Amino acid sequence: MRIRIVALTFAGAVLLPLAACKETIDTDSLLSDDASMALTTPDAFVAQTADDASVQPEAPTFAVDDDSGADAGDAACTPPPDASFRAPQCRSNGQKCNVDPECCSGRCTGNYCLQSGICDKAPGQPCMRRSECCSFRCEPNPSAASLLCTPYCMGLGAMCSSTVECCSLGCHGGVCSPNLCNTVGTSCDRDGDCCSGKCIHNPDSGAQPGKCESIPGSCLPSGEACSADDAGAAACCSKSCTSAGRCDLGGSECREQGTPCNTSSDCCGNLTCVPNQQGVLACYAPCLQDGDNCSTGPDCCSGVCGGQPSLCQPNPPYCR
Repeated sequence: MRIRIVALTFAGAVLLPLAACKETIDTDSLLSDDASMALTTPDAFVAQTADDASVQPEAPTFAVDDDSGADAGDAACTPPPDASFRAPQCRSNGQKCNVDPECCSGRCTGNYCLQSGICDKAPGQPCMRRSECCSFRCEPNPSAASLLCTPYCMGLGAMCSSTVECCSLGCHGGVCSPNLCNTVGTSCDRDGDCCSGKCIHNPDSGAQPGKCESIPGSCLPSGEACSADDAGAAACCSKSCTSAGRCDLGGSECREQGTPCNTSSDCCGNLTCVPNQQGVLACYAPCLQDGDNCSTGPDCCSGVCGGQPSLCQPNPPYCR
């Protein structure tokens, strides 16, 4: 038997149709209280049928009959997006936020989603070493020569304005690139080309490229040229210079996809340290599957990284 249910609001002054996937409800599909997508009718309502226009049964708890063929035991799902609705999705580590529930990790600090309880400082806070930062990035501030936790790095192809924004330590033409940043004394077109974040143009040189300059009074940032000896390592902010003569990120924290590395043990999850097309050793692998260890959303095939420990998360399922 099919019935049409109409809620009485404000003592019958306003009639509101019951919101559901269909206006008609199949009473044969009434389910228990723990059924998915369960709804409860208001205390007072009128049920109209072809036989009796004023039947008033007890308020039941029931599931919407959407004729989809889904069993009552199906897991709860997210309605598919349409022109007026977009399914909610939690935000990955490193994305901007306002409150904790917006984040997959349940932690929003300094307007960034951060790993749950396993890191100390949000981007923009002062630091001394990489391990202090939730982003695992502690680099010089080009304008103040002080060390700050930088935002979570982005993968190849992302839009960028500075080297520190890119996991690859290379921002060229405004895009994260597998090419390492330009070192002090080499040519540049914009600040983002340089490891130091400082590209100086001679006003008398016309349209000629500028040159990367060092940050006065600062240690050397990751990617900058250094001598592969103790003195060279000491000049790097990380206190580590690679055999290729570049300041290393340093620290024992694992490195994201596309990040320069020395051995595969430097890399997160199942990433491997291999030469890229420019010959730079970097962590690479296909995107990580749900349940794999991750640092940021771009590491994951789903684009969602969160929880404690940080793992790749599935996107919410859609209703059929």
